[in-house]
Amino acid sequence: MAEPVLFCKNPLHNKGKSGIITPNAYVGGITGVGNGEISGNTNEGDITSTSNVTSLYMGGVVGAVLGQSVKLENNSNANASDLTATGKAIYTYVGGLAGYVSDEVWLSYDFTSDAGVFAGSIYAGNAEANSSAIIAAGGFVGFVESPMTINGLNYEGTVTTDISDVTTGDYYTFGGLVGRAAAALTVTSSTTKGSMPLTKTTTIPKAKISHGGIVGLCETDVTIKSCTNEMAIEFAAATPSKSNGVISHLGGIVGRVYSGKTHIEDCHNKGKIVNRLYNNNLLHDLGGTTTGKIAVVGGVLGSYGYLQSALPTDEAIVKDCTNINAVEAYRGGVGGVVGYIRNGVIDGCTYLNGRADSQSNSYAGGIVCIADDTIIRGCKATADLVSKPAGSLYIRCGGIAAWTRGATT
Repeated sequence: MAEPVLFCKNPLHNKGKSGIITPNAYVGGITGVGNGEISGNTNEGDITSTSNVTSLYMGGVVGAVLGQSVKLENNSNANASDLTATGKAIYTYVGGLAGYVSDEVWLSYDFTSDAGVFAGSIYAGNAEANSSAIIAAGGFVGFVESPMTINGLNYEGTVTTDISDVTTGDYYTFGGLVGRAAAALTVTSSTTKGSMPLTKTTTIPKAKISHGGIVGLCETDVTIKSCTNEMAIEFAAATPSKSNGVISHLGGIVGRVYSGKTHIEDCHNKGKIVNRLYNNNLLHDLGGTTTGKIAVVGGVLGSYGYLQSALPTDEAIVKDCTNINAVEAYRGGVGGVVGYIRNGVIDGCTYLNGRADSQSNSYAGGIVCIADDTIIRGCKATADLVSKPAGSLYIRCGGIAAWTRGATT
């Protein structure tokens, strides 16, 4: 059996003909597709793809992890390069370790004993104008469809979204560690530092956008404990980007969780979070099934249970978490700790410093913006709250919650 590749320093560049759509591109600092043992590798070469493809899988170590035979656990792989994807693809997956991980493997990483280091910048954007378009990018993994556990991972870098030329799409999800998780995810004792800017100059595409300091979007069970985010998460353009009906959820730890057993404990946000989306949809038009398409920001959790037709059978627990920086939205809702939550418990959380600022036609809550069938206890907010009307529209502002609904106590 050949020895694993130990070091890769030469820059990789994948360039296709302009305007030509090819099926798939697998680009990795060590290997394009991982199906076997991948261990002890370090990539320091920058990776760039300008190809127009159907699917782009780009990773600092491996482009895509496919198949049950993959061994990629606690094996001292590392990436310190910049990953740049500028070609137009319908599906774009970019991550420091792997762009995409299939649903046939179980991955567990303990960086307290693993020498792996992940840093550098990630740039993903320019999706093909397609209603099914997906971009998922993260400092560690872009999109994972298998159960995954991560412990003791520290990432420092920049995760940039650029959708300046995009007119439509499905999901754009970005995370300091994981862009999007479709299976159970556990992250413990990990940190993220740097920035997560979203670049857009005109109209935001009709899509579902999620940004989180640790994870952008979780589709099911997630446990995050003892993690800290210091990444600034914000729309880069100073001028608000107008687009009604766009779902944009930002969180210091997690941007959005669909449903499932969710436990976020002893997590702390130190990064400023700013959503400059110009969305005129009113928060009080949610209705019994949360039919409004709104923008929300939470210092720790952007949203849980949003747009679920029925009350989630599981609950979200946000416990002993803190936020010490500003959370702002041009229009939409902001919560010092949680943006929107349905069927949850917020316990012992604090918003210590900064400013919860809903700049117009918005709601602001010191701990939570909208709490639906949720228990709130032992929480404290000492930061400033600001909510401004836009013309004759509504504002709601509360020291703990802007709006409590259903059986919230």
